[in-house]
Amino acid sequence: LQAFLPKERRAVDGQGIGVQGPRIIFLRVFGFFRRRGAEASEPRPLVFGEAPGVDLGAFDGFLERAGAAEVEGQLLVPERLAGLFAHGVSIELAGEANDYVGKGLCGGRLAIYPPPQSQIDPADNIIVGNTVLYGATDGYLFAAGRAGERFAVRNSGAKVVIEGCGACGCEYMTGGVAVILGSIGANFGAGMTGGMAYLYDPDGEAADLMNMETLVTCPVTVAHWEDQLKGLIERHVAETRSRKAADILQHWESEKANFIQVCPKEMLNKIPHPLSEEAGAIPAE
Repeated sequence: LQAFLPKERRAVDGQGIGVQGPRIIFLRVFGFFRRRGAEASEPRPLVFGEAPGVDLGAFDGFLERAGAAEVEGQLLVPERLAGLFAHGVSIELAGEANDYVGKGLCGGRLAIYPPPQSQIDPADNIIVGNTVLYGATDGYLFAAGRAGERFAVRNSGAKVVIEGCGACGCEYMTGGVAVILGSIGANFGAGMTGGMAYLYDPDGEAADLMNMETLVTCPVTVAHWEDQLKGLIERHVAETRSRKAADILQHWESEKANFIQVCPKEMLNKIPHPLSEEAGAIPAE
């Protein structure tokens, strides 16, 4: 296994997936170049080989259990952090990132939160830029702060929790789950045909900001969907130590009524559980 950062070449013991207790790589990085996630994902095919007929997907869980690569960072990160980010690789950033965070994310885990010394309120400040998770297919993003415009555009499988977003959130989204613990911008969900979104809307402002051409909305009342929502918020707290998310969980029985579930109309006959316990309450269109 060769090293995954250009200036940090390090050998890792072992000759493949049969090795007991592979060495875990921890790198503390104080300034990132672009595409750090893709570079950290580079060793994955080198571990498993690229021989014809080898199903790399069968080994995804191995890297996750082994914690094969973890990168910690601080300060400001330029564009495209964690682009093309594979299973088993994690980035944790105490700081803020620019546009295209998680572009093409394909299985990695990314957690972003303000530095401990920061005095800002994450729920009211941008922590990741525009076009976050563009074209992502799998993985997780937890960001204790707001995202810019076109958040999760063309996301087809990643799961994400943020604390607000700008205009055109979840645009053309075809899969995955987006939990937004704050206000949204205009034209939310335009062209959204798959996946699921949950909006925290205690002030009742979200309805006027959604593009309802392809969407239906409802309260979160079915146990399956409540478990999905609550589970992602719980993990968001564990990953980012978000004060806002922790407060929502502390008062869950009352706060869950402040969430709107957003589902594309064409998914109504494909989702594993109904959106409402009342038969016919959400018509398939």
